[in-house]
Amino acid sequence: MKFTTLALLIATSCVDTMAASLDGSSDLQCRLLQMWRVLEGGDGSSESRYECETTPEQEPDHFADMTYQIDLSEEFLAENVIEQKIGNGEEVIISIPQGKAIRNDAAMDVIEYPVDANVTLVEKQNNKGGRRLQWYDGDTRDWTHGNKRMLVVRLQSLDANVTLSREKLSGLIFGRGKFAEPVNVGTQFESCSRGLLRMLPAEGDSITDGVGEIMIPYETVGKNPRIYENYIQRETSRKFAGGGRIQDQYDHVLYCYPKGAQMPGGFVGFAWSYTYRSFYNDDACGFLSIVMHEVGHNLGLGHAGRQGGNSDYGDVSGYMGHAHMTFGGPAMCFNGAKNWYLQWYHERRVELNGSRAWTGKLVPFTQYEETFEGEHVVMIKVGKYLLSYNKAETYNVGTKMFRNEISVTAIYNNQKSYNYGSMSRSDPVFAIDDFDETGYTLIIEACDFTEGDPEYFTMSIHLDNGYQNTFCGGRQQDHLLPTSWPTVSPSVSPSRYSPTDLPSFQPSVSAKPSTTPTRNICEDKPGVVYYGLGCNYIARFPDIVKTVCVPGTLAWDVCEDTCERCQDNCHDKP
Repeated sequence: MKFTTLALLIATSCVDTMAASLDGSSDLQCRLLQMWRVLEGGDGSSESRYECETTPEQEPDHFADMTYQIDLSEEFLAENVIEQKIGNGEEVIISIPQGKAIRNDAAMDVIEYPVDANVTLVEKQNNKGGRRLQWYDGDTRDWTHGNKRMLVVRLQSLDANVTLSREKLSGLIFGRGKFAEPVNVGTQFESCSRGLLRMLPAEGDSITDGVGEIMIPYETVGKNPRIYENYIQRETSRKFAGGGRIQDQYDHVLYCYPKGAQMPGGFVGFAWSYTYRSFYNDDACGFLSIVMHEVGHNLGLGHAGRQGGNSDYGDVSGYMGHAHMTFGGPAMCFNGAKNWYLQWYHERRVELNGSRAWTGKLVPFTQYEETFEGEHVVMIKVGKYLLSYNKAETYNVGTKMFRNEISVTAIYNNQKSYNYGSMSRSDPVFAIDDFDETGYTLIIEACDFTEGDPEYFTMSIHLDNGYQNTFCGGRQQDHLLPTSWPTVSPSVSPSRYSPTDLPSFQPSVSAKPSTTPTRNICEDKPGVVYYGLGCNYIARFPDIVKTVCVPGTLAWDVCEDTCERCQDNCHDKP
């Protein structure tokens, strides 16, 4: 029988729903993971693919989750929108008829299956499945908030070691010991998150200041390090978790490969979305931006690119862009789209949809602690676009793009983001054509800048639809109202004096009205008046009514009842 191999990573936590067989005697079930790899060359090139991981209960030694290559067709991936689902944190489990796990000491472990087998998607759910980090339940704060234990594993082999010592790794990543680096992974996560996420050094037997060591009983120079991945995983669980699952003991595990490891295309580091593991090539394990980038993938972040550019890494205002091969820097954070997802600044955010004009004070996220609720914001989301004031100071002083500017970034389903440009004091206007497919242009303005504690831009955002207008220059939201209402002089001027006498007669009252009362009817007319919607829709939203129901607008002419242009004496029956 002809077989094919799968090139995806799968992991699962719902053991009771997963086929335990790995020998091809029955369907094999496993969970797909998306792997991100930073390639060598310094040009920001990357690779993204899927792989497969099984649970300890499916493995003979019951030590750890095992990783396998697996090839899936483009049709299967597209039909089941795998990238979007995994990017959104969903658990994706597939069933592979006659799937067989092949372990290979000379090559990476693979899953084989018949070429005519019908691979199916058997489970897609949001649950944490007993893992600390991997499963998405609709609230990213499960893994982006709190105190997390991080284990660094320094690998040795028969012919190579990691260049950096245990002491230097601890100093670079945690700021511990005699080689303590003041700007490190721990300080950056804690500072950028306002103390909401802290990466603490792992503790336990054979671990010193967060770093442990494992010996690989093979020669590794010139070899693909992924050949030894499952061995390393088993040894990590055996040595540092007592034979249990390492991810149940620690939240993040960083593997530092010995010098000389090689992969096709080269690699600096790689990691999987929504998992606990990341891997680094030799001293890249100490490069701050590399570690922040790969652990960012673990947290669910995709790459940060630039619209119209040729690289998914083009936005280097934060760590999810092109990384830098340096120790102890640069000190920066994540862009506006990533910060929105991470939920570190949600108490000072505003979300708009373009239905009405808006103004407010935008403060740099580095000055969050100086803001006041109801007065300042640090993030503005308009549709899919995120506005963030990227102040180059303190723990963000090393940002490489849009320094001291307002970046405009769009976020997509799989947590990728693309930057569309920026605004500044010298370039204060940004326009988005056909905003949200309305046919209108969204105008974003930085009206003025105020120095202080905090400093801020006064922002104005409006849709150029003929009804909304700018707040810049002192205009207010009620600009749609006429500047002056027409006045009608009374035919007789009222007297300044009270009448000298009361009327001397009582009005006569007829027993029956002389004529039947006229029925006055006031009704909205059919028609589209607002974003393709009619009067009955806008009537549900007082703010929209106030905005569009003004003389000279289509709504004013069509929606007589909603705009209260008239009143009737007709009432609905109960």
